[in-house]
Amino acid sequence: MQFHDITTDKKKTHVVQTPGTHVFFFFNKTGDLSFDIESKKARVYIFGMYLGKKKARFFVKTSQKHSVGDSTSSLLINGVFFDEAVFAHEGLITIPKEAKNVAAEQYGHNVLMSKKCSVESKPFLEIDTHDVTCTHAVTTGTLNKEQVRYLMTRGISKKKAQILMLSGFFEEVFAKMHDVGITKEIDAYKEKLREYQTS
Repeated sequence: MQFHDITTDKKKTHVVQTPGTHVFFFFNKTGDLSFDIESKKARVYIFGMYLGKKKARFFVKTSQKHSVGDSTSSLLINGVFFDEAVFAHEGLITIPKEAKNVAAEQYGHNVLMSKKCSVESKPFLEIDTHDVTCTHAVTTGTLNKEQVRYLMTRGISKKKAQILMLSGFFEEVFAKMHDVGITKEIDAYKEKLREYQTS
């Protein structure tokens, strides 16, 4: 298993040329990201997390390109946005005619903490063969106010209640990272996220 934190990596294209599990992670990253899968039996997992405050601007375009068959890729991006933050994601999955037996997916889940923030997610598929499995889904919503109120009745402040719920929202990403073998890095990312949430 190979793990790559590409948060500060300036490369736009990441090429996977060996079989096995390859995991990519990024936090609050803007720009174009291409993941070119050129090896059979390659399993590629891409995890992104965003936490936008004030007038933060994030524009990210991802591309999962399967040039060979018998390969898989999975993209998951979760984001939480406050104030006047803006997030835009365009995700593309490309599978040519010769790439048989490919499974590819892309998911995005966003939480809006302000009426002034903005989120736009656009998934695209370019598939030239029938022998594939592709899925995509995007959700955008707000925190459940009733759950926040319930926590507040237990003596928890509104801010802490929101932080608890948002931590649970990001836990989906950490759980999936754990499932594919990322363990020791997770605690450091959780701590960084807590610091960012309370700053």
